[in-house]
Amino acid sequence: MKNCMLCVFICLSIVMISCGGGGGGAAGASIPADKYTTHNPGGWSGGGSSGTSGGNSNSGENTEVTIQGSTPLIVSGYTFNGRTYPDLTSLTLAMSAANATGSFTVPFTVSGDSAPRTARVTKTGEGYSVEHQYKATYYVTVPNGVDATELYYYANDGFDISADTGSNVDGWRDSNGGYHSGGIIRGVKGDITLTQVLQGTIPEVYLDLISAPDTAIQYTPPNGQSVYKLRSLTGNFIVQAKPASDSFPANSKYVWSLRKVGGNTVPPFETTTDTLTIDLSSAEITALGISGINDLSTNPSNPDQILVTCTVKHDNLPDSEAKTSPEKIVKICKQIVVTSFTGSAADFLTAEFVQGNDASSPYTITITSATSDELKSIAKALGKSTDPNYKGGVYVNLDLSNCGATEIPQSAFWADDSYGGAGLATYLTGITLPNTLRRINHLAFNDCSALSGTLTIPATVEYFGYQCFDDTNISGLTYDDTTSIWEKYDWNNSLMASPAPTTCPTISLINGLSQGQTYWRKRQ
Repeated sequence: MKNCMLCVFICLSIVMISCGGGGGGAAGASIPADKYTTHNPGGWSGGGSSGTSGGNSNSGENTEVTIQGSTPLIVSGYTFNGRTYPDLTSLTLAMSAANATGSFTVPFTVSGDSAPRTARVTKTGEGYSVEHQYKATYYVTVPNGVDATELYYYANDGFDISADTGSNVDGWRDSNGGYHSGGIIRGVKGDITLTQVLQGTIPEVYLDLISAPDTAIQYTPPNGQSVYKLRSLTGNFIVQAKPASDSFPANSKYVWSLRKVGGNTVPPFETTTDTLTIDLSSAEITALGISGINDLSTNPSNPDQILVTCTVKHDNLPDSEAKTSPEKIVKICKQIVVTSFTGSAADFLTAEFVQGNDASSPYTITITSATSDELKSIAKALGKSTDPNYKGGVYVNLDLSNCGATEIPQSAFWADDSYGGAGLATYLTGITLPNTLRRINHLAFNDCSALSGTLTIPATVEYFGYQCFDDTNISGLTYDDTTSIWEKYDWNNSLMASPAPTTCPTISLINGLSQGQTYWRKRQ
């Protein structure tokens, strides 16, 4: 079965010709040659219901014909009883003289056609009714090209295109927006283009964010969708419409809608591709109410939200078959460049610091919530600066007192990128340990050469790993718990005789070299 695009060009006409004398009727008797030979400019008088006469007048305009359009039908002659007549007037006189009655056909020729067409003539009490035969040409796209089909029809009979109507064709839509069901089209007046309306083949639609600006910093808050922090309104987000199954029909159209939560809506607009580029400097973003970077929220927990939807439709499918995607949310906020920070570990990992301080004036970082695993990421982000070409860092004091972490993971702040360490931890000048801390694991602060001063050990701490403070400049340890007994164990978890148990092991005892990964543990 043929399907896809189909075009039909149609010209319709019914002409009533009087054969008797007298003037009566609505608008005269026959169509003058200067009217019918140029087929429908201006609609052949615009049209209305039939106006015929029983008289013999050859003047006036017939009002039955209501063809609109511009396709010419230039009749070059009619053949009746073996003779050719140049126009309807002479044909009517010949039929009347021959006392032709009943229904019969008369061949006529049209300029540009190689074969004659047929006019259907019926003798009535009012004269002769002449129905011209018209030609419809429609084109159907097939896998290897285009098929063109010609057929001839009378206006009252309509034309049959059922051969191109099947289980996947819902009907036909004309160029005026009218809908026609079935494979036989009747009652259409004027030149017209018909397009197949296929039955629904558009799958469900969803949207995927496939690209973000290179300058956007992405992070995912706990139990939340990714938020993009922006330094400026430059760059593009790219959203793609994707089918939940199969694929979208070729030549589908995509109607997009943008709105800002709590803000404006951009009127829907159409593209011929399945991707939408959201240009942050475009007029659409300005229309949403975001005209500059300072219009954005600075709170990543309450970012600005741009909601995107896409409706996929097709000209060959009924509007009821169009599919609209669920909303895709693009969350953005302003990237704050700071010299200090207070917030969660997740927010800290996207923070940027003004570059250029030194160890004598460190920035203060206060982490309000973090898991033990997140401390590894924090250590690797220390000293991060706003200058992408700056390979150093910024010096910081780190306050973890209320973050809730229970241990410092092994090598977490080891200031060496080897073995998964955190090279930027070399900029750590001071640290306040979590008041919930239980363990400081092996090599936790190894090589933190800028870490100095006295370190306070919370009363909750019950474990020091092997060389956890090695190669730092910590001058001493202060214990909140000064009465508990600490003991040293070897790598086989056996209590060692030396050094002797003590209430507050010094930093030199904790870092003291011995065979294997020894550790200190608080006596239970």
